[in-house]
Amino acid sequence: MARLGTVRVQDVLDYERDIRGRGLIRLRAGVGAGKNYWVRHLPSTYPDLQILMITSRKNVAEAEAVRLNIETGIYINELIDTTNREWYENMPGSLVVCTNAYLEYFLKNIYDRENPLTHLWNKFDVIFIDEAHSMTSDASFADSSFHVAQFIRHARKLNPRCDIVLMSGTQEPIDWMFSAEYLGENYTNIDLYDTCIHLAPDIVSMMKKDVVAERIYNIYSNNRRLIYFANSVSSMAELITKLPAL
Repeated sequence: MARLGTVRVQDVLDYERDIRGRGLIRLRAGVGAGKNYWVRHLPSTYPDLQILMITSRKNVAEAEAVRLNIETGIYINELIDTTNREWYENMPGSLVVCTNAYLEYFLKNIYDRENPLTHLWNKFDVIFIDEAHSMTSDASFADSSFHVAQFIRHARKLNPRCDIVLMSGTQEPIDWMFSAEYLGENYTNIDLYDTCIHLAPDIVSMMKKDVVAERIYNIYSNNRRLIYFANSVSSMAELITKLPAL
């Protein structure tokens, strides 16, 4: 696994200069560049900034919640008029983190068109979409991808004062979103992929199911790192039972 680049996102990205008031932003930065780290530390500089971060990965949401000492859900009873100072004081943090799946649940079960208190796009100054490419890559098995995409579309249309940042190291899968028919072609593009640190695999290979366990064991035995992507839960479960026996 090669580590490329020399600086992190926090060293080159400035909220006031690059994000605030831009409306719609595409932020490209690779794995290990520090995108989430930068978002997580924004409240220390801007304590009144209300931030929502949506991630496709439950483990990311839980990890961020542990670091921030906040809950990973959105509490509807806390979503009151943002002009009321108590809203800032009563929120579990100026940064709220939730998963794609939770946002889907919220929109299906809590959102009410007639109740402005449930209109999330009016409750935050900036919304970050982590691993934004998941709205396309996960669409074959997760309905939440469609709900997140529609949520962004509504937020963009109904509250243009809320800045929306789509973060990913792989932007091509979401090119379709930046069209006149969907989010619009007026956006700010920030490409930090080559500037910031990112991890890149030395080799990408496809493996047959019957050799996966042995190949992974050999790589591990030689103190090399790998990331294995399984295409089913059952194959991953089978792998978990095979590896300890090698």
